[in-house]
Amino acid sequence: MTLIEFNHKFLSLTNSLERFAFCLTYDKKTAQALLYATFLKALKNRNRLSQGHNFKAWLYVTMHHVFLKDNYWGASQTVAWDDDYFKGSGADDADLTFAAKALGQHLEHLKGEYLKIFKMHLEGLKYNEIADELNITPETVKNRIFFSRKALMDRLKG
Repeated sequence: MTLIEFNHKFLSLTNSLERFAFCLTYDKKTAQALLYATFLKALKNRNRLSQGHNFKAWLYVTMHHVFLKDNYWGASQTVAWDDDYFKGSGADDADLTFAAKALGQHLEHLKGEYLKIFKMHLEGLKYNEIADELNITPETVKNRIFFSRKALMDRLKG
């Protein structure tokens, strides 16, 4: 299926998908976000859809899986590296801000691929997604994240 065909079919089903998303979320903004996430997931995996498959059913199942992943299967909300993410409330704000900046400086001591992979991991990408983007195996990604964590812990200890 070409990209133009995919877009045309997806756009023709947008209204029904939006209603289904609203039935899942009961919130218009969340339903829009779910529709967008479904579009991205389906677009990324459109090559897996074989000729003769029911495109509408495939999109509904994809949307349902995205919804379940975000809400029920324990996928935590991922946040890109940001000092504000570590800020608490009350008297600890200054200490947490300092700790976040110090950790950020230690991240920069990781070398080349280790830094790149660890930052991608902090942004919430899965091992397989990182491996696909860098053309390496998921085991290599796991290995490099492990050694990056170990190096960070060693730097923070001493």
